[in-house]
Amino acid sequence: MKNSKIILLLVFISAFYACSNTPSCNQEDVKELVSNIVKKKVKKELKNKYFWEHYYELNDAREFAKDKGLNVDKIVNEKKEELKLKSESFVEGMSFKIKNIRLLKLQEKLKKCSCVANFIINDELIDEQVKNMNIIYTAQYTEDGNIYVEVTYN
Repeated sequence: MKNSKIILLLVFISAFYACSNTPSCNQEDVKELVSNIVKKKVKKELKNKYFWEHYYELNDAREFAKDKGLNVDKIVNEKKEELKLKSESFVEGMSFKIKNIRLLKLQEKLKKCSCVANFIINDELIDEQVKNMNIIYTAQYTEDGNIYVEVTYN
């Protein structure tokens, strides 16, 4: 009985400690949430960029189909699907990191921190401006003890 009271007390203390503290910019779960948010957005943008940079291939396929008397819609749709797959494989091989994390502002009453960091993409095919983006994010504990993250970047 005494052991269960001690365990219950430890659980209560750790829950209270987690709820009363402010998250930190370098906290692993904060970095993971930030990274996932930015990765998802960046991957989508890079896939779209790849698709539009290779859009001329659709025109080439259209002209080829016309010249050969083939079903133009079918050939163009097949080429679109091929481009979508290529754009997805283009971004899947990339690796992403958050580095140079800095605290901008700490609001202890709100249990909130504001941070800035560099989001690094390791890939030779990406231009330097995109490879090393500045991101700004906030992390805040919710009333039920979860972490809420908001991210902006340029």
